[in-house]
Amino acid sequence: MKKTLSIIGIFIIPLLSTIFITSLNSKETKALAGEIINPQSQDSAEIIRKFSQTVNRKDYDTALELLDETIAASYSIENKAPLRNIENMTIYILADKTSTLQPDSKINLQSLYDYKVYYAEINYKTNKLTPSYLKDGVYNHKIVVIKEKKDSPWKIAEISSAPKQEFP
Repeated sequence: MKKTLSIIGIFIIPLLSTIFITSLNSKETKALAGEIINPQSQDSAEIIRKFSQTVNRKDYDTALELLDETIAASYSIENKAPLRNIENMTIYILADKTSTLQPDSKINLQSLYDYKVYYAEINYKTNKLTPSYLKDGVYNHKIVVIKEKKDSPWKIAEISSAPKQEFP
């Protein structure tokens, strides 16, 4: 009987330990995998960079195509004055904050395939057109990008002010 118990102890305990450690490692791997930047997230951030580049090139029609139709309407007023007032915009910080910043409540998240919320610090140089809400300087923004369907392009659905974020 003692021999049988010691044989079981020699084989079963290491086996159980291996299963337990393996399950801990697989849980850890799953947690770390969630932090890996996924290409779709990079595509969503790229639309913000592309918007900045097209505005800087004064290609306002292309810039408007990168916006969701709701927000595009507000940038189209007075012959695209909000866009024409921007001489140059430089993105200093662009960080995915989907887990901590929430989109505007007007956006129906359930109807979307995907969305991302970014925190951005953008330096604006303006043409000083009047009236304008935008002056020269660095602004903190919450930028929401949406993907309506799996094969839809990413679109910017919200650009609003945001509290300054601290980064380690």
